[in-house]
Amino acid sequence: MNTITLPTTSQNGAMRFGACLPLMACTFLLLSPARAEISIVCSPDSGPARVGVAYSTTCTASGGAGPYSFGLNPPNGVPAGLNGYQSASNAATLTGIPTKAGEYSFGVFAQDSSKPPQMVTYTFNGSIEHYQPLPSQNYGNGLKGYISMNVPTPPNGYGYGVSLYSAAWPLLAKPLAGFQIGLASTWIMPENAGFRGVLCPPGTLARDLKWDNGSGDFSNFFQTIEGGLGFWGSTQFANTIPKYRMNGTPNCYSSEISSPGWGFGNPTPLDDDRMGLAQLSNRLIVPPDGLTMNANTNGQLLGVAWMALPMMDPRGYFHVAIAQHRTAAHPEIGQ
Repeated sequence: MNTITLPTTSQNGAMRFGACLPLMACTFLLLSPARAEISIVCSPDSGPARVGVAYSTTCTASGGAGPYSFGLNPPNGVPAGLNGYQSASNAATLTGIPTKAGEYSFGVFAQDSSKPPQMVTYTFNGSIEHYQPLPSQNYGNGLKGYISMNVPTPPNGYGYGVSLYSAAWPLLAKPLAGFQIGLASTWIMPENAGFRGVLCPPGTLARDLKWDNGSGDFSNFFQTIEGGLGFWGSTQFANTIPKYRMNGTPNCYSSEISSPGWGFGNPTPLDDDRMGLAQLSNRLIVPPDGLTMNANTNGQLLGVAWMALPMMDPRGYFHVAIAQHRTAAHPEIGQ
């Protein structure tokens, strides 16, 4: 008696093998294909370590059948101050600033869409230390002052601004109280080549402290726009990664502005009659203590540009706007 083997394929990819005898019924055996196992990898693969120091990790799932869903196990085992969210169809991010010291053990799990679903967990075990900045010390007569570079004066018509890229990377294992060092930054001054005289009058900070650099005219301190990546001794929230700070000095350093309503490194708001910054972005907040970089920053470039405005003649547009808003009730508009 002869046996006939008939392989067929179902819609879901499973193979059926049937053994049939001539002129008799067939018996089929359904064999499902092996499923690709799901896996998860987190980067960085270590958990938070210090109170008050920003932390972020991203866990990525692969294998199995997408899309994936993510969760925390146990949900209440995550250190206080951290929150998780799904940042992509195959990834979840855990980020925040730890607020409490102590040991922890929790997992980030991923579940695929196969039936039945597969689940895999990445476990974090560790402890969070209290933030204790090292004391400020005097380390002798080391390198002090500035390492500077002067940019040549541009030709006429090309002095509208300056831009640069600066790399940010961590310099410290722990925040250090009183530590100050700057990375690539800007120090922009107005062009006063045609002026002959002393720019800072008596009673201004730069004049009284004799910050003239030997020039006698105080041109380097009359008005400046400064800013860049760095670590500052005046910071209120020290970090291991440099922050971006800017500073405007319109009157010989008698007044300074570093963010909307606050001076450079000063937690006390400026008086209402002092200058301020107008912030137009709906995506970026300039805090008094500087812009904090991502916790995983290590060599990425930050681009900054300072531009003189307006960059076009505004008078034609201004006249049109005035004409449209002048009314009989308010004939003084535009006069």
